[in-house]
Amino acid sequence: MEYTDAQVLTIAKKQKVLLWLILASIAILFARILGIGHVIWSLMQLSINIINLVFIYQLATALNLRTGLVWGVVVAMLVPIVNIILLLAVNGKATGIIRGKGIKVGLMGADKAQLIKLGAGHQTIENG
Repeated sequence: MEYTDAQVLTIAKKQKVLLWLILASIAILFARILGIGHVIWSLMQLSINIINLVFIYQLATALNLRTGLVWGVVVAMLVPIVNIILLLAVNGKATGIIRGKGIKVGLMGADKAQLIKLGAGHQTIENG
């Protein structure tokens, strides 16, 4: 499927947030394994999981995944460890789409300068 510049821009923005959420999820997982502040980390994990559910839904929708698959991913996000694997899988799909538009994608998402150019080109098309 071919994605418009606006769709790729949306995917890139959602992906960047998702990458930070993946990093936070992994950090909290290690903190829980080490037994550091169990109650605090549990509350933080709950908060991160709720935010993950919202952003994974938004990103999966932006990727134009089938409705059943989107909801399957959202439900599977409730399973510990599986949620991190799903976050990485959806992130991989988003990375492929962004790179398909010729935008460099690093460890923490798409190159900001290239996204600004992509967004500027999209605004020119919309306004003209």
